[in-house]
Amino acid sequence: MLLSEAGLITLKHPEDPQSTQKDITANPHHFKIRPLEGAMLARAVSQVDLAFIFANYALEAGIDTDKALIVEKGKNLYIEYLVARPDNINDPGIQKLAKALNSDAVRQFILTKYQGKIAPGF
Repeated sequence: MLLSEAGLITLKHPEDPQSTQKDITANPHHFKIRPLEGAMLARAVSQVDLAFIFANYALEAGIDTDKALIVEKGKNLYIEYLVARPDNINDPGIQKLAKALNSDAVRQFILTKYQGKIAPGF
């Protein structure tokens, strides 16, 4: 989606976050797109010309995210969710975890640790 938004490729459905390389309808720069698991991307960055890396992986690998060529901003597309099976959603442990993860302390930790490079989704 980022390549499409930057005008570098064309996708069949540009707003579909499930788009894959099979959904590319135009690739005028002839990019070779190879999907990799998120945690592998930061380690592979020295072996490729271009990589799309989630900020948490980039920061953990010591990559300076301020030097990124394209940065996705203002979208909640990749916020992580805490989910539970219907049969244990009211489990006291699950409820305690949900409360802790959505606390002001966790929000402040995210803001402080990642200095605005990762935004809390709550």
